[in-house]
Amino acid sequence: MVGIAKVADDLVEFWSDLLTRYPSIIAIIDPMRKQEEEHWMRLCDRISDRCLVIGSQAYHRPGLLKDEELTENFKSSGIAFKLEQLNTVSDILTCVKKMEEDDNQIIISSCQGETTDTFLADFAVGVNARFIKVGAPVRGERTVQINRLLQIEEQLETKDKLKPLEPNAFPHIAPPPLPEPEEGEGEAQTEEEAKKDGKKK
Repeated sequence: MVGIAKVADDLVEFWSDLLTRYPSIIAIIDPMRKQEEEHWMRLCDRISDRCLVIGSQAYHRPGLLKDEELTENFKSSGIAFKLEQLNTVSDILTCVKKMEEDDNQIIISSCQGETTDTFLADFAVGVNARFIKVGAPVRGERTVQINRLLQIEEQLETKDKLKPLEPNAFPHIAPPPLPEPEEGEGEAQTEEEAKKDGKKK
């Protein structure tokens, strides 16, 4: 993929082929631009029953997303939230509830310029996120999050509040149905075709 220009049709085939060759992949993030919503939905139709299609940059920031209406023309298996820029905890909490109601898995993601503060791990547990994305276990700002998750796990286990994780679900995402033709549209098309056929004869 590096240095190779791909159109949306090519990307649908690329991701489908990649998941066939590497079935252990269970999630991909922003596989293509949101502007390619028709191909995004086509990709979901092909792979969503075996791999989560996660939106990150594909959605507006929580402060805007919370007031937007979700449509059938663009759906995902999950969404990744970042505690950065203008995002607030309140906005993310509102969007978490909104996206869960739309059958999305929740991912809490780190961002550039992270510190060794462990709030990200606590927040991920607090919102019952399915995944946390912190990067490879290197450098202090990443390992501190993993260590904090281990501490939380130990605390919950001590209090007998740790529940086994249920197997991950892969709900199938189908493209929206095609709009039905307006009344009389089909008849007009038939008459037009009949005229063309008459001219040919």
